[in-house]
Amino acid sequence: MHPKTLFHLVPTNDVAHAALLHPDNKSFVSDSSCDHGPGLEVGYHVTTLPRRHVIARLGRDADLILRESPAKLPMSTVHVAFEINPATHLVLLSVRSKRVSYVSFSILPSKKERGNSGEVIAGEEITGDGVIIYAQNYTITIASYKFDLVWRSITSDPANNHELLKALAVQGYEESVQRWQQLLTSRNRPTDSDNSEAQSWHVTRLNTARPILQDVLKLRVAIGKGSFGTVYKAVDQVTGHLFAIKMVELGATGNTDAERAMLHREIKVMERLKHVGPPCCYRLIPRQRAED
Repeated sequence: MHPKTLFHLVPTNDVAHAALLHPDNKSFVSDSSCDHGPGLEVGYHVTTLPRRHVIARLGRDADLILRESPAKLPMSTVHVAFEINPATHLVLLSVRSKRVSYVSFSILPSKKERGNSGEVIAGEEITGDGVIIYAQNYTITIASYKFDLVWRSITSDPANNHELLKALAVQGYEESVQRWQQLLTSRNRPTDSDNSEAQSWHVTRLNTARPILQDVLKLRVAIGKGSFGTVYKAVDQVTGHLFAIKMVELGATGNTDAERAMLHREIKVMERLKHVGPPCCYRLIPRQRAED
């Protein structure tokens, strides 16, 4: 295994198994952690050129080759990319193809979390872009390819492994940025271009209007509590950006109507503010539910 490997894509169907035999992929095939078997390495060593936040790309003509492209589930030149959010340093699965519905992933449970008969019971399925939590294994579908995403085990301590993997990813990102800057100041500038059907989230997602922010529950952290509720720091599932959630408990004073009016005024004030901090969403919790 290459020392910069973050995780493996371990094949779980015949098409994905065949990808391990492709000549351009063979140098990136090694045994994964926890006896999952051989898989494709994903890390900053895979890409041919430094691409800053991009860890590795997958597709018909990408860093890792996925050549199978049936009519019902066609594969794009660059179908997906694994990236790192420069601000939060979270790893993201970014769909570069217009065929977003052909990419999905869900949490792969441990053996203790499986059914009585041993069958794998996957978690909630996410379609398209999303945050990949450090040290959390997943099952992933990319067009006709099916893999288990298995993180590298640097240490036997799960909490420590999370931090070590994040440090390894950040180190790879910083080295990639340095190499990119060196190329820009050199006469031998890179000439290849990324001919994906859609550009990375880093280019397009920042100004994309979305009806709601959906947080990753495992990454939600309480940062403050007041008379009417609690404020949490949260991570957007799609972009990996930080935002704030204020969970309001109505009924604390016994006058719910007055509390609702006060909350309504606060929301209107927040809507008029322009600032560079994280966005905020509100969730109402009835008092009787909060006491359960």
